[in-house]
Amino acid sequence: GYRVGMVFGGAGALALIEVVGWSAGMALCVAGLVVALLPVLWTVEHPRSAVTAPAPAEPSGLATLASYVRTPGAGRILLLLVVYKFGDALASGMLRPLLVDQKLSMGEIGMIVGFVGFGAGLVGAFIGGFIADRLTRRQAITFGATIQAVGGAFYIPLTLEVPTSYTAMWLVGIEHLTGGIATVILFTCMMDWCRPRHTGADYTVLASTVVLATGAGSTLSGFSASTLGYTGHFVFAVALAIAGGIVAVRLFPTSWPARDSNSTDMLE
Repeated sequence: GYRVGMVFGGAGALALIEVVGWSAGMALCVAGLVVALLPVLWTVEHPRSAVTAPAPAEPSGLATLASYVRTPGAGRILLLLVVYKFGDALASGMLRPLLVDQKLSMGEIGMIVGFVGFGAGLVGAFIGGFIADRLTRRQAITFGATIQAVGGAFYIPLTLEVPTSYTAMWLVGIEHLTGGIATVILFTCMMDWCRPRHTGADYTVLASTVVLATGAGSTLSGFSASTLGYTGHFVFAVALAIAGGIVAVRLFPTSWPARDSNSTDMLE
């Protein structure tokens, strides 16, 4: 559902803005957000069923989040998340500026990134789930890191000459396909790395780490492209994705969580 929303919200919004202009286009986007809120306002939460015994005292939310970081082996996992996604984010952060500098129209960029790219990412998400379910987690993360780096390399031809819309669709589509596969594999592993009693809090820590890593990569991508040029930037990003993938595979935990004598809710 998230990726379907990206397809229509990405391609649809840019195509709309090209026709009606920025002000009217953004106003319609805001109206769409308001409509999306209506189901939430109409939702009625059902109270939890009564329990016969009082529930044990739980630590505060912040304490639960912090306790994950202190769990033996958690630092290794958090570092794995950073190195796995950083190179990919560094590359993808410069895709839209590149297409703008290549003089592609708003509608063309919407079709290339919003429809073809996000659509390919949706297909990749299904493939990633299939792969994660049939390989060991370590094999799956190795495959994901490899295909993610290969996919990033498809951005390099976009910098060598002004591409046709058709060529750009193929290259961007392949990268988003591989990225969708790699991301779902990573998210599957992240679910494994949550403690059974604190899945929501633990997944929040892991997902926030991914967001921080990708945000840092996207932020630094502008400095990298300004210094190295587009071609040098994407070559550098692919090299980092390869190095990050190798490090991520080496960091992959053989068992999780590690046994802690003070904990009673950890997976064997």
